[in-house]
Amino acid sequence: MAAQVVLALAVFFLGTVPLMDSAGAELLEELHRALAERGIALSLAEARGHVREILRRSGYAEHCGAVAENQPVSR
Repeated sequence: MAAQVVLALAVFFLGTVPLMDSAGAELLEELHRALAERGIALSLAEARGHVREILRRSGYAEHCGAVAENQPVSR
C-alpha cells in the first residue's frame, strides 16, 4: 500500500525573474486561487524590485497576501 503525500505549501521562486507584466501577475493570482481551493498555500519567494512592484500594482497583495521584499524560501 502506497503512502499518501499531502501537499500543504507550493513555493514559486522569483529570484531569477527580472521582469513581470500584468499578465504574469494575473497568472500568479489564478495559481494562488487554484491551489487554495485544494488546501495548498502558495508562497512567492525572493520577489525583487520590479516584480514586487507589478504584483503590488496588480492587486495581488489585496487578493492573495502581501509579497515581502526578498522573502527567502522558507515558511
